[in-house]
This record gives sequence, C-alpha cells and structure tokens, in this order.
Amino acid sequence: MKILFVILFCTSSFSQVYLPNGTPKEFPKNSTVGEIQKAFDPQERFTMDICKYDEEYVVVYYKFFTNKPLFIITDTKKYLKKSLKHFNFSKYMRGPLVEIDLKRYMKKRLLTDLYALETLGKPDDLKKNVTGDIEYELWFYNNYNLILKILNGYVIGFMRL
Repeated sequence: MKILFVILFCTSSFSQVYLPNGTPKEFPKNSTVGEIQKAFDPQERFTMDICKYDEEYVVVYYKFFTNKPLFIITDTKKYLKKSLKHFNFSKYMRGPLVEIDLKRYMKKRLLTDLYALETLGKPDDLKKNVTGDIEYELWFYNNYNLILKILNGYVIGFMRL
C-alpha cells in the first residue's frame, strides 16, 4: 500500500522535486518516478523515507546504505528541513527494511564490493570462507549488526550478527 501511495503521489502534477538544499529541480511535466530516480542514480539504489505533516506528504530519497539525501518530492518547501531530520539511519540499518532493500538490489546484481566500500566504508573485519569449491569473503559491519557475503565483486548474501 505504501509503495502504491508513493507511485501515485510522486506522479501527481502537484508535486515538486527539490534538492536537499531546498532548490527546486526541474523535470518535464510528465516525468515518471523512475525517470526522476535514474537522474540521481542510474541504477536506482535508494531508500525512501515518507513523512506526513498535516495534509502534506514529503518523500525523501536517500542513497542506499547512507543517510545522504538525494532528492525530495513534495508539494511545497514548507516541511523540507523537518523531513530531512526525520530519517533514523541507524534504526533503518538495523531493521527489516534494509533487508528488503538488500534482497532487491542483490537480485538485480546492483551491489558491488566497491559500492559497499564507498557507502559503508571499510569493514570492521573481513574473513575468507570456502563452501565446496567456492571461496567468498564475509565483510563485518559491527555498528549495523550486518555481515555482507561477497563473491567475485558482488554482494550475494547477508547475515545479521
């Protein structure tokens, strides 16, 4: 339901795209959400935070694995600053929503070891494991209770500490 709402809301002609600094970002009137997302990340790796203030919805898109806002879709600038403070990155990284996003991006082979290093930084620990003839790495991110399983440069799995 939440996704359906976002799709309908974001394609409305009453919504505006803003940069995190509050500057409006212009797109053609009939732009789809996918076209807007691809303008900020061609591979569409992001996390959404939806806020409702009075009768106004604000959807903030963050670069996946970060608390870095990419863009905001809303009707007015009224709640931009407030909505940027709403996202609890630590809670997201420890909760079930990051797992849903991880599964989606792993399935599409959009998560690489380089992307993990760029966004999460150097792992706290790194171990090599062998299963049968396959050797892979386990990257430990203790602050997020997260272990990434890396094979041939791609994140192929994850576990919780």
